[in-house]
Amino acid sequence: MNRITLAERGEQLRRKLAAGVRAPEAAAMANGGRRRTDAKRALLQRLRDVAAERGMTAPFKATS
Repeated sequence: MNRITLAERGEQLRRKLAAGVRAPEAAAMANGGRRRTDAKRALLQRLRDVAAERGMTAPFKATS
């Protein structure tokens, strides 16, 4: 692995932006959860349950 400084990474990003490269929309990068483990599904459900108990909504959009 090559290590670079934050300044070097910043320069890389500036060059990409100048070349017209843009990050995709968040919806395009969303994880569909097709390979999600049972343990992760249980964790997400527990987070939803705790949020509901507190009168809140879960801070994520995962559906399963």
